[in-house]
Amino acid sequence: AFETRAESSTHSRNSNQTEQTRTAKMTNNNTTVAVPPLYFTYKHTMSTNNLHSSVPSEILSQALTEYCDYGTLARLSCVSRMYKDIVRDAASNKLELAVSYLEGRDGLAVNYVMAVRYLKELVDDEATESVSRAKAIHMLAKCYLAGDGAEQDTAAGIQLLEDGATSTTLLDTECAHTLANLYENGDYGVELCPEKAAHWFHYAADLGHVESMTEYALHLELGVGVEQNDSEALNWYLKAANAGHVEANYSIGECYEEAKGVPLDHSEACLWYFKSASKGCNDSVKALERLSDVARIVLPGFGRILEA
Repeated sequence: AFETRAESSTHSRNSNQTEQTRTAKMTNNNTTVAVPPLYFTYKHTMSTNNLHSSVPSEILSQALTEYCDYGTLARLSCVSRMYKDIVRDAASNKLELAVSYLEGRDGLAVNYVMAVRYLKELVDDEATESVSRAKAIHMLAKCYLAGDGAEQDTAAGIQLLEDGATSTTLLDTECAHTLANLYENGDYGVELCPEKAAHWFHYAADLGHVESMTEYALHLELGVGVEQNDSEALNWYLKAANAGHVEANYSIGECYEEAKGVPLDHSEACLWYFKSASKGCNDSVKALERLSDVARIVLPGFGRILEA
């Protein structure tokens, strides 16, 4: 009797663990796999060798939707020609599927060719929702630039980025920011051009891209690609800081410490340095140490606050 109860208890624990594993899998599976309810009914009518006729189509579809990722469906596609397109058919979001191929996640191995295939479909389809289309354009452009899944083509990559940035229905700031970085750093064989870099940083900044605000401000501060202008640089640093950019606070502190676009004011500099230092900016911590005589007056106990 003891052995029977023990065996029953073990079986119960195993069942609970299995159910917990299934639940965890369902909870952790972020893939939007959605096999249509009548998918297998349709497929079975196309096949003379129906291996799943004893299982209702709706049950099969629900099982795959709730318990499987793209990798599982990809393996199923290898079992029968009848299911060769199941990954594509089950992808409720082509962009998500493309990202899974790009990054090798959701059970799929990295496959740049397949990723490019789906990205092209999204880019070429004018009916694609604008946010998804902009992201697809940006990803496809980077594939062309790097030669991932397609022949390396810098010109095509740049053209896509320009289209994404300037299209009136998209105005994608990431495309503009990537263009600016290409001309700033000369990646993928792009010829360095400070003027074009400044132009695209300004373009993206005007559209609200926070990182571009600080980059354009730096161009103005140094006079690289644009006419040097401390006051305008400070204006863009302030916009970036107000938008939450930590390092922009440090740059504003520098402006006050070095009288760039504003009168010299070490007290005001310390206040701005403290804002960024309290959020982890090491350069601001060093600046406060450098101006410690002033910081002690403006920010009593600032050392203890930073240590906390």
